[in-house]
Amino acid sequence: MDVSFTDSNFRHYLIAAVLFSCLPWLPCTDAHAQGADDRRTVTERFRGVLPAGGIPIGAMRLYPQLGLGLNWSDNVFADNTFEESDWASMLLAEARLESITSLYSAEVGGRADVARFDKFSSNDFENIRFWITGDKDLPSSNVALDFEIADLAEPRTSVDAAGNATELTTYGLVDLGAAYTYSPGRWIARLDGTYRNFDFNDTETLTGTIDNGDRNRSVKDFGLRLGYEMSELYGVFFEPRYTQVDYDQRVDNRGFERSSTGYEIRLGTNLKYSGVVTGELFVGYYNREFDDVAFGTVKGPSFGGEVDWSISRLTTLTLAASRTTDATTLAGASTTINTRFSLGIDHELRRNLLLQLDIETANEDFDGIPREDDVTRAAVATEYRVSHKLRLKASYRYSDRNPTPPGAGGRDFEINEVMVEVVFQL
Repeated sequence: MDVSFTDSNFRHYLIAAVLFSCLPWLPCTDAHAQGADDRRTVTERFRGVLPAGGIPIGAMRLYPQLGLGLNWSDNVFADNTFEESDWASMLLAEARLESITSLYSAEVGGRADVARFDKFSSNDFENIRFWITGDKDLPSSNVALDFEIADLAEPRTSVDAAGNATELTTYGLVDLGAAYTYSPGRWIARLDGTYRNFDFNDTETLTGTIDNGDRNRSVKDFGLRLGYEMSELYGVFFEPRYTQVDYDQRVDNRGFERSSTGYEIRLGTNLKYSGVVTGELFVGYYNREFDDVAFGTVKGPSFGGEVDWSISRLTTLTLAASRTTDATTLAGASTTINTRFSLGIDHELRRNLLLQLDIETANEDFDGIPREDDVTRAAVATEYRVSHKLRLKASYRYSDRNPTPPGAGGRDFEINEVMVEVVFQL
């Protein structure tokens, strides 16, 4: 890992890092002042520290916020053969309109993340999101709905991003999800479904224009969970799922038919050990078949879950794992089998000062071609809630991707990033 501290722009981040390292010594609310019966995780409790007051609008409340940030990276093109450092100025704007009662909750919101780079404007982006969420309690049941529409930029770290692109690939996303949960007594039945639509724009490269029309697709996913609460400490569930992926172009630009259908069977457990250990774990089996006869059936064991362990009232340890199949348009590959493991630690240095550590390792196996990527990510972040209207954030992120065998077509890169943010909220 080689981080150049001689870069003149990086000095701003070094100074910011020194300032943030002094935060624990600033006057803060004592973390030990929490109620002894508070069994929430550190992250859940921190969300309620010095919350924004909001602006009342009828029966609802508006929560606007504006953030300014600086982001420095030592490898903005995610390519070790062409390493370039740069810094970006960030504008982070968000507004949420909420209504919460004992029987229902509803939220309408929008967010814009805008980045402008100092040297390489080809990395500039605007990520825009709008969403509507809500849920309502009914007798022995609950109905939830989520809708999001977004205009996003694909990061250069994506395996499907062109290495010689002179601009980021942008795409539109429509995401709709709904769930109905019926829970009479200890039994639980949940029916859920999601619909996602991806619409990619063409990409300009050093050698011409890439037609991304063959990446446009819709994904439908449905599941039925049947569960039983064995006690107040844990429950068990059985969950079959069905997934259908339909590409707008029946045959992509390389002559492959990528549409597919698949199913997954899960058997799992819910954990609720007095708020000390909470989460969900499952093991299962997946099977996916593609329209193209050149692609074989992809099948095998699956697993997933996330567990929060409240080691103390000040520290939460989170362990997560998953094995999934994800879409890709790499030539010759039918899908990507992703196996991920992660560890996270949240610690209250003070009641209004949070320190976070996240580490993730992953293996991405491209079915149909002799390529596997090993991915490592790590991040350290701190958030200081100065008041109800002001938050300060600082973070460091490290990313590493190593394709095997070397020269199999994937980019090998290491990235170090530092970010500082100031967020104003009402």
